[in-house]
Amino acid sequence: MVFLAAFLAVASFGLAGTVDRLAGVAWLFVLLPILYLAVDLAEDTMLTRFLLSPDTITAVIVTTVQRLTRIKIWTLSISAVQVVLLGLCRIG
Repeated sequence: MVFLAAFLAVASFGLAGTVDRLAGVAWLFVLLPILYLAVDLAEDTMLTRFLLSPDTITAVIVTTVQRLTRIKIWTLSISAVQVVLLGLCRIG
């Protein structure tokens, strides 16, 4: 999780820095990978809590974890697409 987020952040920042129009705002392109990392960490923390204290599992907590999982998948997908698009901008 950490290495994937770091790769996406470094790749996004590096590629955005090489595109003239984006060089000044290259730091913005690390926000999605950071969001992915934060959401994945929150999801893992809640799942660990499930394993350590099964009696604390409620419908609300399960719904929250499901939402975190969806957000994680979306932020990871968008981060990956962002790297690809920045790479294509660099080529073109």
